[in-house]
Amino acid sequence: MLNTSMFTDDKLTTDDSDDDQDVSFHDLTKSVIEELNADENMERDNNSNSTYSDVESTIDSDSTESADEGAGMYEMPDDETCFDDETCFDDNVDVSSTLQQVQATPTSLIPFGPHRKLSRGDDMYAIKEEYRMAQDRKFVCTLSLFLEVFKTRCQTPGCTAVPTVKYHFVGMALFVTSTCTFRHKNKFCSSGEVNNIFVNNLQTAASIILWKPLCKMTRLANFLNLEFLSKSSYYRFQRLYLIPQINDWWCWMRRELISEFSGQDVVVGGDGQCDSPGFNAKNLCYFMVEVNSSYILDIEILDKRHVGLISTNMEKEAVKRSLARLQDDVKVVELVTDASTSIKAFLANEYPDMIHSLDVWHKSKSIKKCLAKLGKPKAMHKVKDWAAHIIRHFWHCSSACRQDDETSDEEALKVMKVFLYYNSICKMLMYIL
Repeated sequence: MLNTSMFTDDKLTTDDSDDDQDVSFHDLTKSVIEELNADENMERDNNSNSTYSDVESTIDSDSTESADEGAGMYEMPDDETCFDDETCFDDNVDVSSTLQQVQATPTSLIPFGPHRKLSRGDDMYAIKEEYRMAQDRKFVCTLSLFLEVFKTRCQTPGCTAVPTVKYHFVGMALFVTSTCTFRHKNKFCSSGEVNNIFVNNLQTAASIILWKPLCKMTRLANFLNLEFLSKSSYYRFQRLYLIPQINDWWCWMRRELISEFSGQDVVVGGDGQCDSPGFNAKNLCYFMVEVNSSYILDIEILDKRHVGLISTNMEKEAVKRSLARLQDDVKVVELVTDASTSIKAFLANEYPDMIHSLDVWHKSKSIKKCLAKLGKPKAMHKVKDWAAHIIRHFWHCSSACRQDDETSDEEALKVMKVFLYYNSICKMLMYIL
């Protein structure tokens, strides 16, 4: 459940007369919009279009403007045209039966794969005002030109006095205070505010954490002489708001994926990324990916202090923890990793029934290094010339063997036969010439 406590605006006022009507039709509108957007991402088959044709025509009949064809999952309904207008839904329409019909639609219509939408669009309906603030257009403005609007005359209606203008910045938010000779005081802020947090500042921090490092954005702001977030403010937003929400979203998405693959035989590929190359890494992030759909099923982050300050043991420990969590929910029948000797020994001892496959890319890179080392002597220069062809043939053997060891051996021997035949031809030509 999305934590919306930081988005609550105590100053907002709601109309109690429309609460019952909002509750009665709100869930229906959300479900219909979600299904319509899901249908746009599919092949638009006739069966799915006919299922929602009645509901779609009912909603669009009294709308003042037609929805865009590319509207996403977060498209918000118009309160004035739908919730407050009694003619938005026909009295003859059975709302309960329509709700059952929409909710009974199987979720398998949305195909699983690398491009499946894992969206929580329902959360947007609980924070409509905050969502509107985040969707508002922003632009860069020169400060001197902007202040001229306040310096020309007092902002109070009927007063023509020239005011005194003062301003200050809070992050990226601009505060302007104008006071005229008649003591008319006017204030202006360039950013919306929610729970004493400026929307522009929080949204900028969220954009940075998902896009570029803070140092690069700060450098860009310095080149433009643009007011920007301070380092302390950015990390405070990150610690209090951004990281908890990202973690909450990941936990929800992992539960959805685990529930989908539960009870199935799953083939998982694993690999880790250290914070620095070599044998003195401090942190490791290990990923477990479902091979067929390319979904990340588990992430393990380790510090070398977890393994007795021996960084080379982090990968084995990460595989051990990730498999222990995955085996509680799904059935992992095969694990694909690099050619790590510690992982090989661990899987052979702890999971003897699990198939352990080696990644072709890592293996080909290892073979390439061996061939490069073997071809360094002058007498073995031909091996170096054949290295690229041998690597390509290894990829061909890996794709042709499937699960048949004999086919793999036959394909692997072909390159040796070709190599020997080529050498014999070369020696024969040298003898003749």
